[in-house]
Amino acid sequence: MTELMNLLMSNMKIELNEGFVLLKEIRPDNMTESGIYITPVKWNRKFMVIDSASELVDKNDIVFIEIGKGTDIKIDNEQYFLYRDENIMAIVEDGDK
Repeated sequence: MTELMNLLMSNMKIELNEGFVLLKEIRPDNMTESGIYITPVKWNRKFMVIDSASELVDKNDIVFIEIGKGTDIKIDNEQYFLYRDENIMAIVEDGDK
């Protein structure tokens, strides 16, 4: 993306259509104490709900989603994902967060 496009993206406000959720992946620290970087696994990826226009989940819920069904977007150099609520496979219960 160009510098102008990054600037425009960083100042935009997103209003979700009904049934969509904005997610951010919860990534564990993948650096060992000795400085070795471990690549993220492709399973058991958790996501936090940043914004929701869905009746199924609320903001700050932790969910598992069907990978590959959403759209990646970048806002302020942070990666987010837009998904339909029908692609949420599970909501993590409070004690398991």
